[in-house]
Formats: sequence, structure tokens, C-alpha cells
Amino acid sequence: MKPSVSVIVPGYNASQYITHAMESILVQRQVLVELILVNDGGTDNTNEVIAPDRDRIVYIEQENKGLSAARNVGFRASTGEFICFLDADDLLLPDKFERQLRKFDEEPDLGVVISGYHIVDADGTTVISTVHKPWDRDGLQRLLNHEVFPPHAALVRREVLERSSLFPENIDTYESQEDWQLWLDLALDGVQFGSVVEPLVKSLVSEKKGVGEKAMGELK
Repeated sequence: MKPSVSVIVPGYNASQYITHAMESILVQRQVLVELILVNDGGTDNTNEVIAPDRDRIVYIEQENKGLSAARNVGFRASTGEFICFLDADDLLLPDKFERQLRKFDEEPDLGVVISGYHIVDADGTTVISTVHKPWDRDGLQRLLNHEVFPPHAALVRREVLERSSLFPENIDTYESQEDWQLWLDLALDGVQFGSVVEPLVKSLVSEKKGVGEKAMGELK
């Protein structure tokens, strides 16, 4: 059966936290999910850490090419009708895709649905702030004002990404510029944005330090 959602997870030496990100994908409710992990030239023991779940994921290894290139490779290998890009040290809450797919069903002309999100500290559970700002159907002006959101807060129709140039591989700052450029390109192409304002993901602030064991307890 073809998956409804493909989740692309780029990772570089991500072994200390990749299992938490993976589990947050595999526990999604009521949705058939394809998990694609792109090991972007890492030299740690990611291969060993993910071994118990290898039959449940699509695993791609490549030489280090950067975040944008890893996301693009993962997208090209995906088969889902909807796409989510999750960094290896962030988390999805269990009803994220169920809620966002319901929004797509209610408004079938939407191309992107953005959820609210928790910004959390390095332990993965301490909430620093919560953002639940709605995005109206035309996100262009807000994007022109350089408003951004975590990439994993968005669920995107495959067809709108296929029309795009994907993530710009000449921008690889890990500071959201490559994300912003993709969303802006979609908006300029006339893609309609919608939202589920409730927080459905967690996003780590500052340095990427992993989420720790405590974070997964909140997902169950």
C-alpha cells in the first residue's frame, strides 16, 4: 500500500538522538508513513543504532553534501502523497499527520499546512515558548517579511514540491534560510498555505544537542 506521508530525516553524526526522531514518526496515528533517513556522510555509529528498525525505513547513505542536498535526495526517493522534513533532533507529536491531513481534506486546494509548535530546551521537554499563529491562505507577505517556522511543522503536497526547485543547495547555513527560500518559492508559485494552530511538533532551540530519554515519554 502506498504511504500517505513520507518523512525525510537528514542526519550527520546523529546517532545519539536519531532513535527518538524515528519513534516519533513511527507512532503516528491513523496514517501510513514512509520514513526515509539520509545519512549525510556521518562517521558515527548511526548504522548500528538504526539496525533494529532497518526493515521499517528507507536508508540512504551518501558523502557529506549538506542539509539541503540530503533533504532533496530523500524527497526524490520518497513515494508519499504528502511530505514532511524532520531534522534528526526534533520531534513530531503523535497526531500531527492525522490533524494536518484532515485540514487538507477540508480545504483541498491547500498546498501546505503548518502546525503550531513548541520550542524546547536541549532536554526535549522543557518548553521555552509555544507558537500557535495561524497562517492564512496567502502566506506570501509573511514570508516576504522573513517569517519562518520549523520545517517539520509543515506538511506539503508532493505535487507542489515536484513543481519547485526544492531546497537551494547553495544555501546551507542551518539557520532556516534554505527553508525560507523554499517556502517563498512555493508562495510565489501561487501555492496556498493553511494551518492547524495547535502545537503538533517540538523544535529544539540553539545548539542541536538531542532530545534525551524524557522526551519520548510525552509522546506515548
